[in-house]
Amino acid sequence: MNSLVSLSLALLMAGVAAGAEPLGTWSEVPPLRDAFAGKFLVGTALDWPTPDRPSLGADIALRHFDAFTCGNAMKPDATQPEEGRFTFERGDRMVAAAEKVGATPIGHCLVWHSQTPRWFHLGPDGQPPNRELALARLRKHISTVVGHYKGRVKQWDVVNEAIADGPGDLRDTPWRREIGDDYIAEAFRAAHAADPDALLIYNDYNLEMGYKRPKALRVLKSLVDQKVPIGAVGIQAHWRLPGLSISEIEESIKAYGDLGLKVMLTEVDLGVLPTKYQGADINVREQMTDEQRAVLDPYTKGLPDDVAQKQADYYRQVFEMLLRHRDVVGRVTFWGTHDADSWLNFFPIRGRTEWPLLFDRQGRAKPAYEAVRQAALAVTGKAAPAAAPVAPAAPTAAAVPADGVPATTNVSGASYPRILPDLRVVFKVKAPDAQKVEFDLGRRYAAVKDGEGVWTATTDPQVPGFHYYFLVIDGVSVNDPASETFFGWGKQASGIEVPEAGVDFYQPKNVPHGEVRERWYHASATDAWRRFFIYTPPGYDAARDTRYPVLYLQHGAGEDERGWSTQGRMSFIMDNLLAEGRIRPMLVVMEKGYARRADETPTRDPSTMFATLGEVLTKDLVPFVDANYRTVADRDNRALAGLSMGGMQAYTIGLAHLDLFSYIGGFSGGGGGFGGGTFDAKTSHGGVMADAEAFNRRVHLLFLSIGTAEDQRFQDSIHGYQANLAKAGIKLTFYESPGTAHEWQTWRRSLHEFAPLLFRAERRAGGPGPVGFGSPIVLADDDVQTMPEPPDSINADRPDVPHGKLELVEYDSTTVGTRRKMKVYTPPGYNPDTKYPVVYLLHGIGGDENEWGAMAKPNLLMDNLLADGKALPMILVMPNGRAQKDDRPVGNVYAAAPAFAVFEKDLLNDVIPAIEKRYSVLADREHRAVAGLSMGGGQSLNFGLGHLDTFAWVGAFSSAPNTKKPAELVPDPPAAKAQLRLLYLSGGNKDGLLSISQGVHRYLKANDVPHIWNVDSHGHDGTTWRNNLWHLLQRLFR
Repeated sequence: MNSLVSLSLALLMAGVAAGAEPLGTWSEVPPLRDAFAGKFLVGTALDWPTPDRPSLGADIALRHFDAFTCGNAMKPDATQPEEGRFTFERGDRMVAAAEKVGATPIGHCLVWHSQTPRWFHLGPDGQPPNRELALARLRKHISTVVGHYKGRVKQWDVVNEAIADGPGDLRDTPWRREIGDDYIAEAFRAAHAADPDALLIYNDYNLEMGYKRPKALRVLKSLVDQKVPIGAVGIQAHWRLPGLSISEIEESIKAYGDLGLKVMLTEVDLGVLPTKYQGADINVREQMTDEQRAVLDPYTKGLPDDVAQKQADYYRQVFEMLLRHRDVVGRVTFWGTHDADSWLNFFPIRGRTEWPLLFDRQGRAKPAYEAVRQAALAVTGKAAPAAAPVAPAAPTAAAVPADGVPATTNVSGASYPRILPDLRVVFKVKAPDAQKVEFDLGRRYAAVKDGEGVWTATTDPQVPGFHYYFLVIDGVSVNDPASETFFGWGKQASGIEVPEAGVDFYQPKNVPHGEVRERWYHASATDAWRRFFIYTPPGYDAARDTRYPVLYLQHGAGEDERGWSTQGRMSFIMDNLLAEGRIRPMLVVMEKGYARRADETPTRDPSTMFATLGEVLTKDLVPFVDANYRTVADRDNRALAGLSMGGMQAYTIGLAHLDLFSYIGGFSGGGGGFGGGTFDAKTSHGGVMADAEAFNRRVHLLFLSIGTAEDQRFQDSIHGYQANLAKAGIKLTFYESPGTAHEWQTWRRSLHEFAPLLFRAERRAGGPGPVGFGSPIVLADDDVQTMPEPPDSINADRPDVPHGKLELVEYDSTTVGTRRKMKVYTPPGYNPDTKYPVVYLLHGIGGDENEWGAMAKPNLLMDNLLADGKALPMILVMPNGRAQKDDRPVGNVYAAAPAFAVFEKDLLNDVIPAIEKRYSVLADREHRAVAGLSMGGGQSLNFGLGHLDTFAWVGAFSSAPNTKKPAELVPDPPAAKAQLRLLYLSGGNKDGLLSISQGVHRYLKANDVPHIWNVDSHGHDGTTWRNNLWHLLQRLFR
């Protein structure tokens, strides 16, 4: 996009070293690792998606280092974000990239008090887990992660930062409180059991300093004495000029070596900016006022020669000492590849310009690089001459791997570009007369010509998502004839879609699909015809009486109204979210982000640059959409969001028109613009935030997002704006896309996070009730688990207990006019001479008569309950709740929603009579129950409470949006109270549909209607349905 072009130029100009003559760029100086060959590993830390994408950090890493530490891709929040769901894609690609160049992959880290999901430290009751559960979780996590990389990741930081800075030897962490002091030993034993050949490391900061070294020695000696399989200690080595005493560092290395441990320097950097703090405790933060910036951030224009030389001298002394102890030192890893890549730009003060590494912000070798290199070469007794620039290696022809698939963005029939399994891309073009051919994906890849005049280039592994690219022939950029073109960078450009393993939320699936339609209208603000695209959800044309909320979604600079539906795959994201039940059906309108009157002068002032567009949206587009589409035409049902420039537009226009919009979202762009700037809640955005409490009541959602790999200017702007809003007391939902930059993958993910938060009733003033799909979860004091979590064995197939009979039964449905099927369970020893009560179990919208069996195995639940004397003998009936002739759950399952309402008649007039004719049952309301899951939960409430003359027992698990409003369900609370024998409601505290059941519960509670209310720790899933059915069955017919 054009904004990125100017941004890149601005970033390139920022931070040019003042006065120092550079040694050469990263590609011109000799590989650093060559100087350390045979001495010890010299590594770097990288965060996904580098090094498997074109970037400065990747280029430096692949050329200069022989050990790659995964900065974040292997931490607990990345590898097991939810209990039992392990994700390895990010780490896998990091390991593959290391292996490709012969580097050693380093795993970081398995056990830490930070970046660990909250679920690790919650028991079933919401309190901290007991030792048994916590230890089981620790062992499972370690064994699964280490086992996954067995034989490939050679070294692991097993436990990170467990030694206290204050009193005592060990830090007070959740792991220690739950398991005890031996959690460290247990972690090492688990890692060793998973991979006996891996080198296991304890890693911490300030271990080389006098206050902490004695504690570390006591802890480590205890582990060694217990024969815990620890092989090394990792000294993080986050230093600042003038640096620590070299002798103190050397003394520490000797002391740890005397324990028989290898020593690794695992996170080396040497900051040059002033700070009061020495170390790496991420909880430490310092503040910097504008007045202090000149003192605390003095090198924004470059690193002065004298400071650069001091840094080089200290690095030289450290490495000379380390090389003297290379029998103990096994690896030195720098925490980052170049200065712009360093975490110290954000720690302990955010938004400074630091210079702590060997390569500067443009990837040029600094004096520190040469000092470290010469220290290594001097060990051989032969110091090399200063590094002289060397030419990059010329491309050589190589055999193209035969595997891989054509990119989905190719023109029809084109075999290239081709994506290989490791996400490298192979490009081909025939240009026999060309002298030089390159493919430009932000980094240029030189192609090699064969005898037929066909040029071939193979890239490094690419980050997943959509990328623009160009074919460069003899210096001229053109589009690749093998690729479809997309409007981006202000013109039509080639594009390639790189798939992301295991991620399909933006891919087409076998679910109901909406439509993206083109529409033209005349805008009075510009006196011109304009085009927009509108997404209508599945079933829009058929549901003539339904009105929909509207999301207005803006593109970024250099793109147009086609961007979201084409590059962004908006329609697939919305279709899939609808199919998963996570969002309300809505319209999505995508307009062009540029509007100017004929006599208007362009401006870069954010307060005025979108003024005409604001008029177009508010005075022309919104009224046109409301007049021509079935919308809910009020602010509570209208949202405005956008990416990059479109995010700035959403905030600028949306906050100026809160009479029209109540949901506002900015993806990689927002109220702070791209340059940060001052913020005053009393005056910014026209003062709409001056009264934070009033603003928070009025705006239902303020959303902001960013990719963690975005450029510094975006980071400063968006994080700064986030901090200002927090300081002002403004509620903000913030999302960070891991590992992505200013690109479509960030914005796809942002929309995927944003859309489920829209048009939720509980965000607005008013009473409870059905709110649609995917509500954010807000728990009240009484939304707690009242039923104990049962063991997983409740539906086990136990050979020692009698089993009932499960059969498929057909019946004649006068309602549907066809013969239909249902599953029926009869208890062990079923006797036609005995009368049995009956439970009717109803399934969800995507299921049929088989769903309960697949989800919960009710037949085995009953067998085990009866064997244990916990339930009465009863018959279970599982009908098909889709009352239409073709009742299979295929195709557009939502189109069959009306048939679920028709099933009320089928149940009462056909199913129940068929059961009572075929089986020996107690045919009265006191012995008849109805219960269901999701859509079936809504049916159970609608049918059961609507026919208390038929059912005295009603159960609803995770009820769906088909549930009637509470006042309609129970219009006469005293009568319902008198007739109901049991009303059981449940949901999971991770279920986006929980608010529906909450609304029913609150109404019942307010009207004094007795009921069971159980909110467990699960989601909208089979576990919660199985568990709550188990509880319900024990309480029926008593």
